[in-house]
Amino acid sequence: MSPRFLSVLAAVATAVSVASMPASAQSKPAASTGAPATASAAPANARPGPIDIAPAAAETVAVLNAYMGALANGQLDVARNFMAPSAVVLRDGRVLGSRDTYFAGDARADATFLHGARRDLLRREAKAGDGMALVLSEKRLHGSTGGKSTDQLFTETALLVKTLDGWKIAHLHASSRPAPVATAAR
Repeated sequence: MSPRFLSVLAAVATAVSVASMPASAQSKPAASTGAPATASAAPANARPGPIDIAPAAAETVAVLNAYMGALANGQLDVARNFMAPSAVVLRDGRVLGSRDTYFAGDARADATFLHGARRDLLRREAKAGDGMALVLSEKRLHGSTGGKSTDQLFTETALLVKTLDGWKIAHLHASSRPAPVATAAR
């Protein structure tokens, strides 16, 4: 195995092991995420986790945030340019396709949903090194689709690579599940 592959594998293993720890076992306090203005702070009952962005990964998080902001604002050409030409997009166990396939299909519906949705960042881990970066996020999205209100928790894995044109998203995988229904205090 190549040293580059091993370093990515080590970063993934570290990020996954940290992300699976209970919040009480993690030592990093929440910090500013650099999220775009369209994202809101997590509601008090959302149980936010840590925001842990390694200094070397700050630029990659900014690229990912800019991508999401462009997508949510319907700027599909701008969003597309944040992705590497060979990027692969996956969601909920389905391969949505390459960058160009995604932007020719599912991206428009995603942009429409995200435009009217409230996005709460609950947790984020980001690491970078050796021309590659991994950003793991958990978000809560409140929006509507087909006239029905929806409240979903999303987990997102983004792998970014350093190119001659800067950091580009090479792989994006999102999975969702219904958010737990909040119960009123008795």
